[in-house]
Amino acid sequence: TQRREPSDLALCDVQPVSCPETVLRSAIATLHQNHQMNPKEVDWEAQFESLLAIRSITVFHKEIVEQPQLHALFLAVIPCVEALRSTLAKAALQLCQDMVAAFTQLCDFTLDAIVPAMIKKS
Repeated sequence: TQRREPSDLALCDVQPVSCPETVLRSAIATLHQNHQMNPKEVDWEAQFESLLAIRSITVFHKEIVEQPQLHALFLAVIPCVEALRSTLAKAALQLCQDMVAAFTQLCDFTLDAIVPAMIKKS
């Protein structure tokens, strides 16, 4: 895969994905796997690509995301918001913004987890 830079994070550049259910499961698994690694072994580029994939799903395939899955999704994304690598944190913040906009009515129960992480980055 071609490496993407923060300038590539414009919403107009986000594209639909084929097999969104599979992509979503893979992206969440990648994020969880990297959160459990030693910080020196984390593959931040894989995390970044996973965030972009989830963003595509949020924009173009939001009908596949249900409330229990949405909570798990936010829990997978929040550590990326707190990442020291600014590219990763910015992508995670943008994804959270898109998720809250797309799933406004389903996000109420997740705000307690999201808001503290976002305040740290503000």
